[in-house]
Amino acid sequence: MRPSGVRLSVQINDDYLPPTRRSVAKDLWWTDVWTLDEARKAVRQRRGEDKRAGYYKPSAFRTREAFVQELRTEGYAGLRERLRTNKISLI
Repeated sequence: MRPSGVRLSVQINDDYLPPTRRSVAKDLWWTDVWTLDEARKAVRQRRGEDKRAGYYKPSAFRTREAFVQELRTEGYAGLRERLRTNKISLI
């Protein structure tokens, strides 16, 4: 279970091993919902899709190593309290 207020993104690539393929997680990034909101550049319709997508500054995302440290130090405790007392905007 991930801490409240945290957004995870995982890069999945397909490795082709004829006659089959497998999906492999290559990397992971994370951020909190307020950093993500502040880093929003645009919300646009993606070409060939029927839904809108958010576009964000890459600087909003932190490494998986930083996520491990966040868990170890319980740095997310402040996010939990902020979620209890503040509204967050949605796309």
